[in-house]
Amino acid sequence: MLQAGAAGRSCNQADKPVVYISAMHIQKESVAEILAECNKYGVKTVAGGPLFTQEYDDYPQIDHLILNESEITLIPFLDALEKGRNIPRISRTDR
Repeated sequence: MLQAGAAGRSCNQADKPVVYISAMHIQKESVAEILAECNKYGVKTVAGGPLFTQEYDDYPQIDHLILNESEITLIPFLDALEKGRNIPRISRTDR
């Protein structure tokens, strides 16, 4: 069951699945379930939204965090991911 705004998508050169999660605090329990499944199968994770912007230190198992204004940060992140560039664990805007 994928709740918490999660969706799987292949977008890197190696064509490995990546799960994107956007969540609010009320979805914390669903997020834990999704992350456990991703960890179990070795699936990379990218997360953003209010939950992760406020509590990113609580989620060391997430591969990449898109914090603050994803409308600004997500496009360069996806471009770098698709082109196989080195991506920092945390991408954020100043807002």
